[in-house]
Amino acid sequence: MTATGWFLNAAFALAALALLYVGAEWLVRGAASLARRMYIRPIVIGLTVVAFATSAPELVVGLTSAIQSRTAADATIAHVAVGDVIGANVANIGLVIGISALIRPLRVRRSTWRRDVPAALAVHLLLLVFCLDGRLDPWEGMLLILGFLGFVAYLVRRAKDNRRAESAGESGSKRPRLATSIAWVAAGVAALALGGNLLVGSALAIAKAAGISNLTIGITMVALLTTVPELATSTVATRRGESDLSIGNAVGSILFNGALVLGLAAVVAPIHIGPEVTHTRLPAVIALLLLLLLLMRSGLRVTRLEGAGLLACYLLFTAYCLLAGSVGY
Repeated sequence: MTATGWFLNAAFALAALALLYVGAEWLVRGAASLARRMYIRPIVIGLTVVAFATSAPELVVGLTSAIQSRTAADATIAHVAVGDVIGANVANIGLVIGISALIRPLRVRRSTWRRDVPAALAVHLLLLVFCLDGRLDPWEGMLLILGFLGFVAYLVRRAKDNRRAESAGESGSKRPRLATSIAWVAAGVAALALGGNLLVGSALAIAKAAGISNLTIGITMVALLTTVPELATSTVATRRGESDLSIGNAVGSILFNGALVLGLAAVVAPIHIGPEVTHTRLPAVIALLLLLLLLMRSGLRVTRLEGAGLLACYLLFTAYCLLAGSVGY
């Protein structure tokens, strides 16, 4: 890559970061008002609308790498998707929830540690079982997708706030117009998607020019950058006192990545899974989910000290992956 190429990619990355911040502000504002307007708990909005929006870069990376892997008959291209999902999910736990808790201790609903985090844990345990034979086949990807859609349908059915009567007592002037809420959400989604895609494209160009392997690119640099929308959204939500949106965004993204992104990628083309993934990478995600479950259950909150511990886990995981080099494929 020429000096001009390096400069342009760096400039695109900076522009993308600005878009991500603005998009996060718009999305959180719109999602919070939409939840109030429709009498839906913010945690459900975070697990669905916000998580889907902030995970758009992971979906783009997953589908693009799967399609390129199939058309180019090069299985290593799909390793970007595998690494991105694993790295992004570790980042959602350690980086996103960790930094959010450092900004302000996060309050946790009982439904989060009783239902949402266990659902994410179940997805990754199933994913580990599917990958033990060294492949993630299309039928396994379809099962992951169907399970994810079933969970979302369950959330939608139970989305109405138990305190609807209390909320209904608010005057109309206190609740934003539905069209305005939807407009903020749409604008935020558009800015996050554009910023995320621009950031990932720039990072891939820089990383490949530096000679980094596809899995290492995916599990470190691409995973970090595709998690920036989640990080921006959750930190903004935390600053605004919206703990439910912050946690829901992170946990929903973990579910989205593990089930839908890898599921769709496997449906497009079978994915070869190396032993390093099943022996260390996926178990690391499972271990962090178990740790998160224990932290949330004690006191129904994530404290600043616990957030610092989660952040340390993310940094140690990333350092290990970088030191491991090409990690076998």
